Amino acid sequence: MKNNTILLDNLKYIDDDVFSAIKRYTINKDDLYLTIAGTVGCVGIVPDEVDGMNLTENAAKLTEIKAHRIYLLYSLLSSFVQEQFKSKYHQVAQPKLSIETSYITLIPLPPLSEQVRIAESIEQYNNLINELEENKEDLKQFVIQTKSQILDLAIRGKLVPQEPNDEPASVLLERIKSEHSDSKKKAKNTGDNSHYENLPFEIPKNWIWTKFEDVFEITMGQSPSGTDINHTDGLEFHQGKSFFGSSTLRHSQIFTDKPTKIAPANSLIMCVRAPVGDVNIIDREICIGRGLCALNPLGGISTNFMFFWVKYFKDTFEAKATGSTFTAISGEIIRNQSIPLPPLKEQQRILNQIQHIYGILDGIVAEL
Repeated sequence: MKNNTILLDNLKYIDDDVFSAIKRYTINKDDLYLTIAGTVGCVGIVPDEVDGMNLTENAAKLTEIKAHRIYLLYSLLSSFVQEQFKSKYHQVAQPKLSIETSYITLIPLPPLSEQVRIAESIEQYNNLINELEENKEDLKQFVIQTKSQILDLAIRGKLVPQEPNDEPASVLLERIKSEHSDSKKKAKNTGDNSHYENLPFEIPKNWIWTKFEDVFEITMGQSPSGTDINHTDGLEFHQGKSFFGSSTLRHSQIFTDKPTKIAPANSLIMCVRAPVGDVNIIDREICIGRGLCALNPLGGISTNFMFFWVKYFKDTFEAKATGSTFTAISGEIIRNQSIPLPPLKEQQRILNQIQHIYGILDGIVAEL
């Protein structure tokens, strides 16, 4: 049941001989039905398509109706009547409303002509409300699409003006390599992109294509033993995105006193199992399980900036995910993912502009 009628997309069928034995429980078009067990108090009008179908024991039918059907429908859905139902049903395994209680429920009854006017007025306002709700959902979708377009402009170097005097991103990358000169940070970038094939799109002159492993310290999650997990003390533990917020990770109230893989404060964590590519900022050190990886920006790159940059690659990572039971991406895929890198100063200008525009869009949604 939905929107005061019966849904027709999941019908069940019974044999003719069974139907004959319970034929008195059939419902016909324009009958009203009232749910009397489980979710008590749902009311609807039987549509034409359900004419002659069987009624389960969780509902009662209202027939031989002398009042205006639409008026009666909304009367039964009113808080006045619903409170009567709630105060009178009994509960064993589930709430249940007796037929006797239904009979004695009080309903305000105006003259028939006024019932018609009331019903027409309610229908008119309901249509207006439904239209507003649809417009609201359309606007929310528009905001989501606009945010995506803003991010697409940003990552292509088209959101803010270029400043020729900015230190080139290639210099930033060389500095990162010199500061983190482990085996994974050997000289892979030479200040140009000639060693990259099939680049997704062109970027400004002062930018450079690089890889995730060149700008992040990447830590793939590993779950501690179940016996080392508790709800009282130790290092906070996260396995997947259960506690993801819109941008910042919420507290899990799950801890381990023997952490395995640790994500540092002021870094990013990203889902590596379905849903692949979702990302959050963490403001504290946590232990991460196999469903997550930590991305700690290097070279003074802003975590807030990289939050938006990594969000852009969700679709890319989803396309590269594999698995039958659930999809996942490997550490190798993450490390080797190409990423465009702007100069450090331009990163801040881009971040400021994204946050400004997103703030306006979020304000619009909040007012809906």
